[in-house]
Amino acid sequence: MASERYVAVGARVDDPAVPALLGLAVRYGVPVRAAALRPPADEVVQWHRLTAPVTTSSVVGGLVQSLARRVLRGTSAELGDALEGSTWLEDALAQPAPDGAGPTCLVATDDDAAQALARWRARRGATVPVLTWDKAAERIAEDVATRRVQGEPSAPAPRTVRAPTSPGAMHRVVVAVGDAAGSAPRWLPSGTAPALRARVEVLAPGAPVPDDAEVLVLDGLGPVVAQLPGLPERVRVVHLPRPQDRSSPWRHLLDRPGLVVGPAAAPSPEELAALVLGEEAATLVRLGRERRDEEALRLVGELLDAPDPVLLREMAYLTRVTGSLSLERRVLEARGLPTDRVDDRLRETDPGWLPALPSTPVDPVPGRVLHLLKTTLPQRQAGYSVRGHHTLRALVEAGVDVVALAVPERADEPADEPVPGVLEEVVVDGVRHLLPPPVVAATGTAYLEAAAAAVLDLVARERPAVLHVHSGHRGYDLGVVGAAVAAATGLPWVYEVRGLFESTWTQDQVRAERGETFERRMAREADLATRADATVTLAGTMRDDLVGRGVPAGRVHVVPNAVDPDRLAPVPRDDALARRHDAVGRFTFGYVSNLDHAREQVEDLVRAAVLLQARGRPTLCLVVGTGTGEADLRALTTELGADGVVTFTGRVPHEEVAASYALLDVLVVPRSDERAARLVTPLKPFEAMAMGLPVVVSAQPALLEVIGDGERGWSYPAGDAAALADLLERLAEDPDGRATVAARAREWVVRERTWARNAARYTELYRSLTTPGAGVA
Repeated sequence: MASERYVAVGARVDDPAVPALLGLAVRYGVPVRAAALRPPADEVVQWHRLTAPVTTSSVVGGLVQSLARRVLRGTSAELGDALEGSTWLEDALAQPAPDGAGPTCLVATDDDAAQALARWRARRGATVPVLTWDKAAERIAEDVATRRVQGEPSAPAPRTVRAPTSPGAMHRVVVAVGDAAGSAPRWLPSGTAPALRARVEVLAPGAPVPDDAEVLVLDGLGPVVAQLPGLPERVRVVHLPRPQDRSSPWRHLLDRPGLVVGPAAAPSPEELAALVLGEEAATLVRLGRERRDEEALRLVGELLDAPDPVLLREMAYLTRVTGSLSLERRVLEARGLPTDRVDDRLRETDPGWLPALPSTPVDPVPGRVLHLLKTTLPQRQAGYSVRGHHTLRALVEAGVDVVALAVPERADEPADEPVPGVLEEVVVDGVRHLLPPPVVAATGTAYLEAAAAAVLDLVARERPAVLHVHSGHRGYDLGVVGAAVAAATGLPWVYEVRGLFESTWTQDQVRAERGETFERRMAREADLATRADATVTLAGTMRDDLVGRGVPAGRVHVVPNAVDPDRLAPVPRDDALARRHDAVGRFTFGYVSNLDHAREQVEDLVRAAVLLQARGRPTLCLVVGTGTGEADLRALTTELGADGVVTFTGRVPHEEVAASYALLDVLVVPRSDERAARLVTPLKPFEAMAMGLPVVVSAQPALLEVIGDGERGWSYPAGDAAALADLLERLAEDPDGRATVAARAREWVVRERTWARNAARYTELYRSLTTPGAGVA
């Protein structure tokens, strides 16, 4: 087809529209040549660099001459001298036109070029027409649009496209602002847009569209339109019109299939989301944001055959965050994406699956009990390892032959070098601990298989009469290992449910206790508790929960948290420590434990302290311990203006813990209203009772069990900081009442909740499992 030839000349080509449109013209076979004093970097158009002649042989002189020409005569004079001193323009005009090409036009890409070309034509007497860039852009765009209808470009767009990865991640939306280059987009914010569940990025003028972009929003028309032919079909393109688009040359190039055109007026957030993501994906975002999961997942099931990649990402994300493993697998499979991760989760939580181990009969040492734990005191100090150590030490003191085995940890990634196979043995307080080397595994089930094999080897070596398995990191994971080892050896085994981890699969507290993942974890834990010869748990609330899931009531035993009254007793207040924390003369209440879990809800104490301060009561809230939540709590304290009434001690040396307890007039256990808090009893209130401290707890069933419905402490509604402040104020005014209840609590815990008493319970349980005909007590 016939089209004009274009010879473009510029001084400094800063407008990204120039190389973008000229490059598109070249790719569609429009004859183009271009030159400039400072040409842009361009892989498609071979720009010629024009240089004004220098009349001196000195380098310094040449630089001075060029600078003087530019400053004194202007850029247009510099460009004119460059055209006069070069034959490039004559050669470009004299070059034979391609067959069928129309007349040649000079194109001035800027005002300096227009002036320079006018002088050049006058001196040459040339009649070739000169077009301003605005007029040339219109004609070039028309030529390109006509050629696009006729066929494919003569050269491919210089672009590498990769498929989107991580289908659960946020959408990536890029916004290109049109003719108003560099201005802010009108409707789409930069950063994260919650209504879109997207990372929104404003594209710099002339910048390429990122390879992993899912949506390109044209906020008005501009140079980015030149990239449309090179974008894969999976990229959704949305045009939000501006008034000036009606006269923009780029309007000729908007014939992309599937282009979405928005209204001229600003849409509502919901309308904008539907435009950008598509109606179905936007609906899923809205339903997910509102936690209307049943509706959302039903819609996912209906849309499995939809080809939209944006919709794929939203469906994959939604099924993942709701724990809908089976549906997530169907989404990934429908798109031809790997399902390995989901398959592994499904297998691990399948009650019918155990690691395959060879039959390994064991000739047991009479009376020996091997305890399998996720972590031990020689490795790290936490509530889990402290209870484990107290239990093991009490059993040793009761004459039981005990071995503590820490489950092998998982190496982060498969290593080129084999993991050193060194088994450590550590003796603490007469308890022998076995600390095996880590195992390398790429998946969760592969780790459980490797851990089970390693544990089996050590069980065969130690030859216990009973295998006592404690909860793992996900609760059931260590039970899976224990069940496999017990099946391979034929040993009786006890499963101790130390916590309820079924809801820990997500940090989203609204979704934590519902959905397929939660239900599968519940079923897996109940299956293991039923497989075990006996199940132990920490509180009546936990026992009732397991029985409610189908575990036979006669096989579930309560062995509660406890204290060592010889090691935990009331101690006098340390005046120096009180002065250090500014606790002298102030009613002091606080929290003693780690700050890792949101369920501890220590913010109740911070807010209560603010209220008590406002009432004029000299108060100190002392937070003893550290953890991942400390920074947020400190920030809240500063935000509420409570820095003077809330003190964070950070990590406290073990030898100072008792003295820290002694600073408190009241210990508060402020657990939130979530499943583990409702059912699991922590160790700290028992320790505080043994030290003679008054205890206040949030009114969760497990904690009410500890305080005996008010006989041994006080409670307040979880999350109600005002009610906590009212209660603390009453207690501050009643020191005799505090002392009476605290004494009653200490008497009870020393009588009923000791590790020695627990050891007797365990010993009787082991006897029932190893004595023929005894049955489980």
